Amino acid sequence: MSTCLKKPGVPLASAVAVALYWAIGSPAQAQETAPARAADQDATGVQEVIVTARRREESIQEVPVAVSYLSGETLATADVRRVTDLTAMVPNLSINSGYRQGSLWITLRGIPSVQGGEPPVSVLIDGVQVPGQDFINEELGALQSVQVLRGPQGALYGRGAIGGAILIETLRPTNDLSGELTLDYGNHNDERAIASVSGALMPDRIFGRLTVLARKTDGFQPNLTTGGYADKGKGINVNGRLLFDLDDGLSIDLNARRQHGLDGASYEYLVDDITRYDYDNHTAGDVNNPNVTDDHTITSVSAKIDKKLDGITLTSISQFAKSVSTVRGDGDFQAQHLVLQDNQISMRAFNQDLRIASNGEGPLSWMVGAFFQDRTDINYLLETADPLGPLDPTKPIANSNSYGKSRAWAVYTQASQKLPGGFELSAAARYDSDKRTSYDAFDADTRTGATFSQFQPAGTLKKDLTADANVYVTIGRGFQSGGFNPYADAVTLGVARLFKPETSTNYEIGAKTRWLDGKLTADVAAYHTDFRNQQFFFISVTPIARDVYNIDKTRINGVEAEVNYTIIRDLAVSASLGTSDSSIQEFQGSSRFKGNQSPNSYKYTANASVQYSPKLTDQVSGLFYFDWQRRGSIDFDVQNQYNVGPSDTFNGRLGVSVDKYQLSFYMRNITAERFPVLFQANAAGPGVHGQLLNMPRTFGVEVQASL
Repeated sequence: MSTCLKKPGVPLASAVAVALYWAIGSPAQAQETAPARAADQDATGVQEVIVTARRREESIQEVPVAVSYLSGETLATADVRRVTDLTAMVPNLSINSGYRQGSLWITLRGIPSVQGGEPPVSVLIDGVQVPGQDFINEELGALQSVQVLRGPQGALYGRGAIGGAILIETLRPTNDLSGELTLDYGNHNDERAIASVSGALMPDRIFGRLTVLARKTDGFQPNLTTGGYADKGKGINVNGRLLFDLDDGLSIDLNARRQHGLDGASYEYLVDDITRYDYDNHTAGDVNNPNVTDDHTITSVSAKIDKKLDGITLTSISQFAKSVSTVRGDGDFQAQHLVLQDNQISMRAFNQDLRIASNGEGPLSWMVGAFFQDRTDINYLLETADPLGPLDPTKPIANSNSYGKSRAWAVYTQASQKLPGGFELSAAARYDSDKRTSYDAFDADTRTGATFSQFQPAGTLKKDLTADANVYVTIGRGFQSGGFNPYADAVTLGVARLFKPETSTNYEIGAKTRWLDGKLTADVAAYHTDFRNQQFFFISVTPIARDVYNIDKTRINGVEAEVNYTIIRDLAVSASLGTSDSSIQEFQGSSRFKGNQSPNSYKYTANASVQYSPKLTDQVSGLFYFDWQRRGSIDFDVQNQYNVGPSDTFNGRLGVSVDKYQLSFYMRNITAERFPVLFQANAAGPGVHGQLLNMPRTFGVEVQASL
């Protein structure tokens, strides 16, 4: 996409003023030193993709894991700005916005997240695991790649990877001075700017990258009461990264990120059993009075240290992270001024990961490690009923101040052995222990605690059929900690104070193939998952309560297929299909819902894309990109009374590059298809539901320039 003119040997410190003037990061630029990367193209334009699914560099066609790889160029062309945008590109993955910026509804292979719980995936940014869901939905800037590992990855990535893992790699600092600029302007005054500068503070030894992202928008989800749009927002992200390549095999990767935003929140709207289908009518919109806002700040600093010795590598990863979110505004989802809310959510965590791994090229690869996390969660909620005045703590209709503490540790190991006859045997195991406590400062004798622990083994046998085809079978276990419902709900509603931890056992068979000298790749996998104690979220109105329940047993069967075909050097197509038949087998000791679809899981997803980048002259090239996404039907409750049918969305981009400049026009949801992505049955009383629609049509123009 955008090219980059580099100046070898110029220290960053001597040119930072010029670089910052021009710098705004192009997510499309590739860096060959990144852990997940695409190797140089051959004459046909075919790339050998290298991934780190097993915490070491391997060809994507050789690793026996169902993994989707998205390059920085692909992510930029498809206008991927947040992890929610990955939904259109990965089979059996669904990520939708929720109550606020840090609240997401994530489903992977039929395993969903819940409000009040944790995501069903582990997310790592530059090899550092994020400590909780609040740190996932950052506005993404200059990216090298994203890998999505499907199926439980608990043996390697630990507690939380019950559905899979998402590995995000930002652009690494470069030895040569470079700077990039990206400016976007779209409908509804949707604006974004990314500035990035990279270079050597000490040539060949110390490298740095600084990226700044600024955004603002008038919003897209209408508020019919106050006028304007309920999701209006603005924010700024600053990411800094330093790499030290020192003597004696010592390398240090320092990473710091800070994000602050003020965005609309809680903009689902109320519907009944008839109006919930009125997606295209302008009466379907948010009715909060006043608007709800989410003032949120995320801070994260980490240090990754690698020391190579004779035959082994020692790795230490340390991280401190903090998120603070304050949600204020309407609390009744109605045009009348009835209830106000003040919800303050914060998380503070320290992570430490230590491991030893082999670094040879022999038939045996191995790794052992240990992990520790100390995390504190605070959730303060005040709701008052006073139609004439502001929030009044003396007149609460809901008032809680919940403190949660988690101290978790784990030990893990992994080994792969190549065997005669083209076989490879891999085994991994991890033991996680998570000690949690919770209490409400406003109620006496509310302190409770539990330790959630699980052994997570995994085993894989792979057979190379030819140099371009292999098959594998794998069995793996996943685990997600349980938690605690509010003390008041346990007293007034009889809700269980503790909700149970989830476990999944996955049985999978897959094949990976290459055809036509590598221009065509086709991967397929079939899986069966036994899912125990599925957590799901339920809202009660009288009295007000928001609680997590468990579904005893769920069975998930599915098939996934991905195809990528480079027809000619500048023309490529891709397609994928994922099915997920997730059915309830037992609910709270009863078979009354047996055979029902479990909530918040699409029955299937499908997508296809085409990209054509013809080189028109030596300095001029064009760009045509088009993709299609289809979501199957989904049920939102265990009774299967509330569901929505299949939906289709289309996205595209047209552009031209001239030397170091690029101009493009993008459009998302071209046909303006509307459908619910979040539905909470009976959220405001019997027959009155909360519903949130997908984003309407968005479009804009983007300009990129490189120093």
